[in-house]
Amino acid sequence: MEQANKPLTMKTITACLESSNEPYEKGSDFDISQYKEELYSFQWQGDSIAPVNSVEEAAKAAEQLWNVVFDYDIETKRPFIVSYDETNKIWLIKGSMRELRGGGVPYALITIDGKVLAIWHTR
Repeated sequence: MEQANKPLTMKTITACLESSNEPYEKGSDFDISQYKEELYSFQWQGDSIAPVNSVEEAAKAAEQLWNVVFDYDIETKRPFIVSYDETNKIWLIKGSMRELRGGGVPYALITIDGKVLAIWHTR
């Protein structure tokens, strides 16, 4: 996953899965190396899923995985923030918090060919 002397970045966009008038929003770039610990600590031991070729597919796939793994209503973590690492062909999907309150959000790292790399939840 690493390339020598070349920072890896992802483009971040926000996607609401429910019908909405809000367009996707382009967010800031970030460095994939920020997730090395999560890739190691939260490796997915389950099966691969179908290929993931779009923002919508990535968000839906993560939502389905989160519903299996976490025991609460994932709907409360919308909109999902979907980022794509074009160099490594990896989707980063994370939930968001509608209200400022305790708790965290779910995360998933999934390759475009459907390999689930990691799933975790912040506190």
